[in-house]
Amino acid sequence: MALAPRSSARHAPVGRAATLALLTLSLLATAALALAGCGGGSSGSGTPGQSAGGSSGAQEIASAADLAAALKRDHGDADWYADVTDVADTTVLGAPAMVIRTPWKLVGETDPAVFDAVNAKEQALSEALGAYDYANTVNLIVLRVDGTLQHAGGEGVDARPFAEAFDLPPAPTKPAELKQWLEKVYGPGGIVKLGPDEDWYGSIKSVKPGESVSAAAIVETSLPTATDPRFSMVQLAVSSSSTPMLQQGIWISALDGTGASMGGGGGSPLLYPAP
Repeated sequence: MALAPRSSARHAPVGRAATLALLTLSLLATAALALAGCGGGSSGSGTPGQSAGGSSGAQEIASAADLAAALKRDHGDADWYADVTDVADTTVLGAPAMVIRTPWKLVGETDPAVFDAVNAKEQALSEALGAYDYANTVNLIVLRVDGTLQHAGGEGVDARPFAEAFDLPPAPTKPAELKQWLEKVYGPGGIVKLGPDEDWYGSIKSVKPGESVSAAAIVETSLPTATDPRFSMVQLAVSSSSTPMLQQGIWISALDGTGASMGGGGGSPLLYPAP
């Protein structure tokens, strides 16, 4: 589900002429879309690519305000630009991020034309983000109104992939081990220091075997619904453990019965500043 970025001295969201394969933290099975959606983030870093090698602006982007001004200056007449409702500095799992909020919605959508339209706009936005140079380590997150997020790229001199930035415990192989891993890494006093506004960790109530949903594990949360923006943070945290249980599937649930099924190889796309 999440892709670990390549290690290099500098990471860019996308090359100017590159085609970006966006990472979407959302339901993996189309059939499940009617029941649940992933929690959100904002438009963000996608799979890191090669450095864009320059910026269309005169200055490096050092803050969300810089990025907002650059997008308005360079793309104010683009059809997707009118859908950018906010650009903010924040943290995602303790990693510095700029979140781009949009009114786009795909959870529960069944019209292929809507998917195509949103995907085209997100692709154009991601290419615009990839054309800039960033002064500091940053993850670019695109947040849809339905709570799902995309990691659209990352950049930063001396930025490090998650697995290289921290001395992590071994990947958990059992539900109880996954609960312990999340606590050691993201819990109070854990390896990763979460941002002051990140309260998603406290929503994790339990991790238990998933026989009832034909999954390796069930992560139960106290979040009211799966479209709560914090839901995607729980998903990203579980994926970052690289647990082999993801191969069989992990179900994450909210209080109202909605949830999301996660699969894949795991890992985290986030970049962190070098210590």
